[in-house]
Amino acid sequence: MTTFASGQDFIDSMSAYRPDCPILDLDMPGMTGTDVQRRLTESDMRVPVIIIAGRDDRETEARWRAAGAAAYLPKPIDERILLDTLAIVVRKD
Repeated sequence: MTTFASGQDFIDSMSAYRPDCPILDLDMPGMTGTDVQRRLTESDMRVPVIIIAGRDDRETEARWRAAGAAAYLPKPIDERILLDTLAIVVRKD
């Protein structure tokens, strides 16, 4: 697993690094998860994305799934659920 200090650092790494499944927080400082997802789509990088959000809201989840998110997990995140979701998402890809 590779982590990045910011969404911009992740985007900057894309020329040398292809992630299996980015895990994006909607409320990251600077470049938000929404911004990163948009950049992934614009760059035509087809990878599954897991969205982590501070709100458990069906409308937001539906919007993200329509935008291509493979999973949407509300905070607080249960580590076991995150790892299980990651295993399922990467296996499907």
